[in-house]
Amino acid sequence: MVFTDVARRIGAWYPPYLAFSALVGLACMIGLWQMRKWAVYVYAAFCVVNQLVLLKMGVWNIFALLIPAIVVAVGVANLPKMR
Repeated sequence: MVFTDVARRIGAWYPPYLAFSALVGLACMIGLWQMRKWAVYVYAAFCVVNQLVLLKMGVWNIFALLIPAIVVAVGVANLPKMR
C-alpha cells in the first residue's frame, strides 16, 4: 500500500508515514512475541500517534481503536510476566 496511488493522493507525507508505521508495528509485534516490556510501551504510544493522525485526517472511527486497545490491554495485563 505504501507505493500505491491511493497513498500518494492522501499526501506526500503519507507513504513515508505508512512505511514507518509498518516497521514500528513489526518491531512491536516481534517484541510482544518475545514478551518484552518495551514493546507494550512503544505499541501503546504508537497507537496514540496513529489515532491522532486518523483524527487529523478526519477518518477516525471507533473500530480503528478496537484492535489496538485489545492488544494494549492484553500486553498491560501481562507486563509482570515480561522481561
